[in-house]
Amino acid sequence: MYYSGVEDPENYTTEELLAHNRAQIESWVAGARPVVDVGPEPGRAFYPMATSPNYAMEQNILRGYAGYSTDVLPGETDWPIAGGY
Repeated sequence: MYYSGVEDPENYTTEELLAHNRAQIESWVAGARPVVDVGPEPGRAFYPMATSPNYAMEQNILRGYAGYSTDVLPGETDWPIAGGY
């Protein structure tokens, strides 16, 4: 399973999208579900650091979470948190 966001995101404010994202991540943590982070999006501003407010928020929620792991995608060897925090 992965977080696919909302349908028709153009119909939501930035704040609503961030709240939806936060609720999804927090529900996975509350349910003790494993979370695999595939990293920031190459080509976006600030790569290889957090490339969006949503991704930064996810990292903050998941910091120290036992069910969190990373899986760096092929070609993304410069991702600084490869292997976890």
